Amino acid sequence: MRYNPVNIVVPAYNDAGVLDATLDSVAAQEYGGKIFLFIVDFGSTDGTLEKAAARREEQTAVFCLAGRRVGRTMAADAVRATREQAMGARTLLLWPGDVIYPHCLRTAEKWLRKRSAGMLIAEADIRDGKGNVRVQAPLFTKPGYIRGFSRDSSEYVRRGWRHAVLRYGGGYSPAHGKVATQQNFDHWWNAFAYKGLFTNVVYVNAPLGCLRERRYADELDEIVFRFEMGLTLIRASREVPDGHVVDERFEPLYRLQLATYALWRAFLLVETGEGKAAEDCFLMARVIRPAIAGEECWLRLERLLEHGGEGDRLWLRDWFAREEPADAPKWPIGKWDMATRLWQQVWQFASWEKISSWGRS
Repeated sequence: MRYNPVNIVVPAYNDAGVLDATLDSVAAQEYGGKIFLFIVDFGSTDGTLEKAAARREEQTAVFCLAGRRVGRTMAADAVRATREQAMGARTLLLWPGDVIYPHCLRTAEKWLRKRSAGMLIAEADIRDGKGNVRVQAPLFTKPGYIRGFSRDSSEYVRRGWRHAVLRYGGGYSPAHGKVATQQNFDHWWNAFAYKGLFTNVVYVNAPLGCLRERRYADELDEIVFRFEMGLTLIRASREVPDGHVVDERFEPLYRLQLATYALWRAFLLVETGEGKAAEDCFLMARVIRPAIAGEECWLRLERLLEHGGEGDRLWLRDWFAREEPADAPKWPIGKWDMATRLWQQVWQFASWEKISSWGRS
């Protein structure tokens, strides 16, 4: 088997305490091809740059972008700094603290080999700030295809409002625009969902890594940014005659999932004693989806914010911990893979399902 070269990009800023775990997981890969590791430091003052420089090997490069803007554009700047290197390689972006399991790259290449897909998304475990690892229930019971510009995209959005995936291949954008910024954060469903999967994807139901749980300096700003991007692209796709995205279910699903996500982030802030920030995210959930104000999860969180109460706290903790049961993929990959791919093409171009553009079939 011929293995493709892989670019692994690691943007870092004051991550000395977690960087080693990420770099060790890359070094431990059981892979038959070349792995190019690019560590891009954004002006760390805690020894991150020195630690990265000490790990330099033949296929490892360290870049320093001290003084550059740190925030949502870190991924774009990191890709821009490294895009001339190892051209033609597949791309994997890891944030410090994320780790990939030893078989990750080999497994990803196996699934993508000879398949008409632009990238792979795989399950991942989640590590919280205390080091505890949460095993996510998979979105689907088996590996499968998710077709871009189709109802399969909406089905992916429907699964798991707080789900995170590991993305392999597909490339990242060096641009600083809002759309590009969102595309560079695709491993979280609520960022990935808004564009309806613009390419065919292979989904793998086994975890290939462990991602560090993300916390944001301004949780409300993050939610508003994602909501703004969703609305912008929904409206744009309606105005463009050939704007193929997903079917008519997407917008209500997008609102449902993002509103539920906003409630979850509000609850996490309550748990850490950040009442004002929690209230902001809580109220934003109703802006995104007004109907959520009549649901029990909203009412209990409202009561918890106003009066406290262990009963509501425990109910919400249990409610937020629940995952949707895994479903069978529409296009499973397996023994009859070739027949499935042929049937996909027939299904796509026959009258049973036209490629849709937000409800216009």
